[in-house]
Amino acid sequence: MRVELIINHIVQIILIISIFKSKNKIKSIFPFYIFAIVAEANDLISQVTMRVIQTNSINSNIYVLISSIIILYQLQVWNTKKFTNFTYLASYIAVILIWSIENLILSNLFTFNIYNRIIIYLIIISHCLILLNPFSLTNYSRNKNEIIFMITAILVIKYSIYVVSETVWINSALLSTSFQVFIFNLIVFSNPIINLLLAKAVLWTPKRPNIL
Repeated sequence: MRVELIINHIVQIILIISIFKSKNKIKSIFPFYIFAIVAEANDLISQVTMRVIQTNSINSNIYVLISSIIILYQLQVWNTKKFTNFTYLASYIAVILIWSIENLILSNLFTFNIYNRIIIYLIIISHCLILLNPFSLTNYSRNKNEIIFMITAILVIKYSIYVVSETVWINSALLSTSFQVFIFNLIVFSNPIINLLLAKAVLWTPKRPNIL
């Protein structure tokens, strides 16, 4: 196993531990806890499938669907505007339909299908941006608001990188090998950094103001 993959596994475990330690601080963070576990499980499964069948496309495609639904549900839990429930329901249906059409009808699970990922990630980014509106977190304390705000902002960065990289792969035939390697390394090395930022965010404790 390559060094960068080992580092990513270690950081993801740190993230899982951090979320577990912070669950008393934010009881509504459980879906995010499952999200982190699923991500680590997918990486471990990828190591096996790459050795056995020489590709991790199957579990990778399935992971996109499962992780997207989990993170959308987490964003819905955090959003205190009840009238947005219909919007999230529509997003769940859209994600499942878009994923199914490309992975089960137009193509198959043995192929890294890109278009559904781009659309699904854009849906997640849009919900993250909505949640970054201060009025979406009115029922939480200041500390919880800051934690949720930071996690959501980091998720915007995470999925934006995914969108850019997947868009690049669509035109990979027109790009040089060195540039493709750069994009691949961007994903590989950005993951542990983003996970470290998420771990820091879930354990965030704002400094108390000095009292004279």
